[in-house]
Amino acid sequence: MFESASKANTVPVASHVASLGAALAPPPISPWSRAEGLSAISLFAGAGGLDQGFIDAGHRVVWANESDEDAVATYRHNIGDHIVLGDIADIDLDEIPDADVVMGGLPCQGFSHANIHRARDDQRNNLYL
Repeated sequence: MFESASKANTVPVASHVASLGAALAPPPISPWSRAEGLSAISLFAGAGGLDQGFIDAGHRVVWANESDEDAVATYRHNIGDHIVLGDIADIDLDEIPDADVVMGGLPCQGFSHANIHRARDDQRNNLYL
């Protein structure tokens, strides 16, 4: 049979909640929880699949780069004109704006098992260093 606790062992809810103090306080605001989301730079953006996921999560891509002309055309059609066509090694760093995040789908053709002509000295293998 269920028995209630004696009055001597009970604590009023209000005083119990007050005793928790900081444990109930909301966490401090972090840059990751800003209402406008994070800003990102996207390297090796391709047609924009990774960027679209980032945008769908409430963030924004402020600058992107891709070396494939068809991928850039697709990106511009679906996402925006902030993508730059060209080899990342030839981009002047002063052209890249500040952002909270740098993301990218690093090229793997130089070491991918799907590439039967892969080579250790393929220049694409060094782009992420």
